[in-house]
Amino acid sequence: MIPALHKERWVCAFIPIENNYEELLCNDIMPVVNQILKDHLASNFIYRREGDEKLALYFRTTPYKSELEIKPLLFKTLSEEKVDYRDFCILYFGTGDDADIAEILLPITSKIISGLIKEAGQEWDIETAIEKAIPLHLALVHAFEMTPEETSAFYQHIISEALDALPLLDVDHKHIWKAKFTEGLDTNYQAQKEALIGYTEYLMSSFENNDAFDEEWINTWIKTCLSANVFYKMKADKKQIVPKDFKPDTTNGIKIESQYKWPLLMQFVRFINAQMGMELIFEF
Repeated sequence: MIPALHKERWVCAFIPIENNYEELLCNDIMPVVNQILKDHLASNFIYRREGDEKLALYFRTTPYKSELEIKPLLFKTLSEEKVDYRDFCILYFGTGDDADIAEILLPITSKIISGLIKEAGQEWDIETAIEKAIPLHLALVHAFEMTPEETSAFYQHIISEALDALPLLDVDHKHIWKAKFTEGLDTNYQAQKEALIGYTEYLMSSFENNDAFDEEWINTWIKTCLSANVFYKMKADKKQIVPKDFKPDTTNGIKIESQYKWPLLMQFVRFINAQMGMELIFEF
């Protein structure tokens, strides 16, 4: 019984977003988190925005430290009434067999993105979030060895899945709404096409050539993604990491085995967007 008190597991806490998400994250949450990590009360930390209502915090720690250190500290600094604390949770990503990959990637995105938001301060907005998200997304797909054609098909898959997930009042005319929304997306893309293509080509060329970036967080992120892909391939050699209900697209010209990584990567792309504070409608 005693050794179990000192065996690490994931615990989580949910904090209501009452006003400004960025201020809550940078001013209230991260100082407490940094203290927890500095004092070695947790070995890993991940956060994400859960819809419009709450911010989820995940700590990898022992039951002993969770009960006697982390929970009281969160209650004291954020108020017990606001903190929904769970002394056990499963870091689950679709297949149930890829939590280890998440533990490689998501603590780093938590550190990088919270730092970017804090650095930007009042200048942080949806345009800034999208700008910072692009290298995070592209470094991920590049490290997981996706070709430009695969990347394009992958993002089409994400958009289709996300559109299906949007709650609609008029579900009977969903196909009409999706067509109009997609048309609007294309209009927005055409207006920014030249700049987006140029930025994307610069990033992908730099990744391909192993060029260092002035932004050290990008260098850190691409190295992390490469490490995650090595781990992914080791696991995939033993067991195919793909949800049972995933249906590959047989009409897009992309090899089916290449599509098997899409559900996993899509969850990380969506997770990054949530950490940025993006609502679903802005992910497009």
